Amino acid sequence: ICCISPLPPSCGSGPAMWMRQLLGSTATSQDLQEQGAAAEADAREEAEVHEALLAEVFEHEFRRGECREALARAEVQRDSLAVEAACLREDVARMRDEHSWASWYRTKEMAKHANLEEEVAAAERDLEERRVDSRTRHAASAIFEADRRRRQEAAAALLQ
Repeated sequence: ICCISPLPPSCGSGPAMWMRQLLGSTATSQDLQEQGAAAEADAREEAEVHEALLAEVFEHEFRRGECREALARAEVQRDSLAVEAACLREDVARMRDEHSWASWYRTKEMAKHANLEEEVAAAERDLEERRVDSRTRHAASAIFEADRRRRQEAAAALLQ
């Protein structure tokens, strides 16, 4: 029969049992060592998980920073492209104006050329008319001269 008292038991259960009863625990030192090892393993695992989470957070923040930098570069590039597009629009407008002016000038020059061709054609017609008139006058003069000679000859023949 064992008696429970604050003094060591007299029934031969030994000091370990008395200590366990005194401390209110039924765990042996081996159990405590196993629990300590398990707690250390849990603590190590928790530390590893914590470190892994910190690494993920750091990686996430690093990538966020990279994304912000990439976004900033993209915004600068977008602004640069917007300026370039505005310049190209101005160039296109200027080229359209130049093309319109060149087209107008070409039309004007073609009209001038057409007018010159008409003037040349009119001058050629006038020259041809003058040649015809000159030939006609020459022929008429020759006829008149021949007629005058015949009259003179006829008058000379009458006088003889």
